Amino acid sequence: MASTNPVKVAMIGVGAISGIYLKNITNVFKEVELVGVCDLIPERAEKGVQTVKEYIEAGAKAPVPKIYKDMYEAFNDPEVEVVLNLTRPYEHYGVTKAALEHGKHVFSEKPLAADMEEGTELMALAKEKNLLMGGAPDTFMGAGIQTARKVIDDGLIGDVIGATCAMIQHGPETWHPDPDFLYKRGGGPMMDMGPYYVTALVQLIGEAVGVTAVTKKSFKERLITSEPHYGEKIDVEADTYLTGNITFANGAIAQVFTTFDVYYPSQNYARFEIYGTKGTMIVP
Repeated sequence: MASTNPVKVAMIGVGAISGIYLKNITNVFKEVELVGVCDLIPERAEKGVQTVKEYIEAGAKAPVPKIYKDMYEAFNDPEVEVVLNLTRPYEHYGVTKAALEHGKHVFSEKPLAADMEEGTELMALAKEKNLLMGGAPDTFMGAGIQTARKVIDDGLIGDVIGATCAMIQHGPETWHPDPDFLYKRGGGPMMDMGPYYVTALVQLIGEAVGVTAVTKKSFKERLITSEPHYGEKIDVEADTYLTGNITFANGAIAQVFTTFDVYYPSQNYARFEIYGTKGTMIVP
């Protein structure tokens, strides 16, 4: 079998989530190759490169990525085929739009953009330029949800009539090193974790045709108790208590509840159930 060259990727944003990407790109997925990184805070880019060097010293077969002075240097690098957008949610639109305008495919952390208008514009731009966009909620491709899909396809729970999804916790400021952005535009529990649930629901049930919801902010500010920002306060901009329903083309209705406002047992904070005419399935 003829070998294929790995897809060349530039990482924009080297924050907390970058660690798992650096690990997997370097050690697991040989179809992609990280050629460079960029961050508004240069020390983060340097730390990312050092992480890759440590993996290489441990035996990983990967190049040492270069450090771009800004994202435009990455976009203008002819070696780069795909831009990996790991910036803060409210920055996703601007970074992805600029990458597409420079002729690069984009894989973005969730959400695709901070609102529907921005997301729709990005989709149109990608189509116009014949470029591909991918998004982080790819967990539906894993063994758990693919098994759930087979259970539904094989008719084991009958026709799907409804679903319930919930993510109940008291917020990331107790553990996340930089939780501020999760309470700004594009943040909040629905934009942070909701994409995983909604993507899985569409994969399992089909096209969504309607949404109704009620949302609020329960607290005007949050106290950070994680390092390195222990003791600092966050002004809350995003809604943090969201409950709603999604109607699907086949008539099924899914209830979705996400919150950063509630104290709840950690072993029960996530819930995903699918209801059928012959049975109920607990989705991992």
